[in-house]
Amino acid sequence: MDIGAGWDLVKIQSKAEDLVIKDMLKCEGDNGVGWFIGGIGRTGVWTYADGTRMTYNALGPMPLGDTMVSARAPFIHYAAIFRSDFAWHYLNPYDNANLGYICEAQKC
Repeated sequence: MDIGAGWDLVKIQSKAEDLVIKDMLKCEGDNGVGWFIGGIGRTGVWTYADGTRMTYNALGPMPLGDTMVSARAPFIHYAAIFRSDFAWHYLNPYDNANLGYICEAQKC
């Protein structure tokens, strides 16, 4: 997602960064159910929106109903932080949750 020169979707790369972002989100207004964090899982391989590999992942076990994979199609999920518990959660491509975005400046 391009929001202007030097900005992109956040890449949460450590537990410390995850905690700072969650503290920041707790101060946000009550709009939507959470925030898309740019994580895309394709058949278990997680990358950021820009295609780089995720080095930190705070997703829990995948829900049992979501583990049934078709041999003919890639298995895709997205990662989001939900307002209800400020934890990472899986989203399927057809989820219609009202999510915000978390962006970061690449150069300050």
